[in-house]
Amino acid sequence: MGEQFSARDLTRVMLAASSNDAAYALAEAVTGKLTQNNDVGTARQVAETGTVSGGKTGTTDEAHADEARALEPFITLMDQMAEQLGFANMEFLNPTGLDESDALSGAYGTAHDVARLAMQVVAEDSEVIELTRSAAFRVTSRNGHEHRFKNTNTILSQIPGIIGTKTGFTDLAGGNLLVLFDVGVHHPVIAVVLGSSLEGRFTDMMQLVNATYALFAR
Repeated sequence: MGEQFSARDLTRVMLAASSNDAAYALAEAVTGKLTQNNDVGTARQVAETGTVSGGKTGTTDEAHADEARALEPFITLMDQMAEQLGFANMEFLNPTGLDESDALSGAYGTAHDVARLAMQVVAEDSEVIELTRSAAFRVTSRNGHEHRFKNTNTILSQIPGIIGTKTGFTDLAGGNLLVLFDVGVHHPVIAVVLGSSLEGRFTDMMQLVNATYALFAR
């Protein structure tokens, strides 16, 4: 067995450092509870507060694809929750969104759906999104080993009122970026860029952020 981490720490690594290994570890933990108990509530509790075994750093994309096939209960749960929340255009094929092949993405959704999903996360647990606003952070496993990570959003310091963020990139999806920021007087705004380039997503996002602040300054 590899190192063990709290589910909260793995969630932070997954979101802020865009770790696919962390995403798979969480998915496996939830799948295990779904398989044992057929209990969605228990599975969600594990994902939020439990201890999860990690230690898959360096796992190949091919191995991830094999794991994804064993995680069908979790993927089905994601699709069911998306449908329940009214995200008609959102679909998941694996826990990370990594491309399944040269012609098939690992997840699909509109900018509107992604923004609404972020709103749902904030409504249920605002601290989750706040885990993503540090440029660098450390996580200590239950085994006592410290790991250092950098946020994959390189423009955090340039966004006034930043609350949280999530990056994404695949060959098929291009460069993607979500930012939640407060323009003042507790007025949070969610901006989403999809289908840009690896670096272009940051330029595109800054244009949206600057335009938003200019609008509210009138």
